Amino acid sequence: MSAWLDALAKALGASKVEAWDPERLGGYAVDASGLGSFPPAAVVFAERREDVQEVMRIASRFAVPVTPCGARTGKSGGSLPVRGGIAL
Repeated sequence: MSAWLDALAKALGASKVEAWDPERLGGYAVDASGLGSFPPAAVVFAERREDVQEVMRIASRFAVPVTPCGARTGKSGGSLPVRGGIAL
């Protein structure tokens, strides 16, 4: 596992970080835009404001891109993690 994934799992708890199940990650690789598939390296399930703050600190420290995503129903591709990294 990479150092930034280790840091996320340690800071947030492994239950909030998904980086090992390609099928689950694949669900965050597309939206309703039909622009293609862009799988993230990890998905973080933030539950609190502090979780989001910690993700951003770690991502900044390791220069990992972060893409905010919700239901992934967008039609413009705005929530696609086109640079990989973290889907938050």
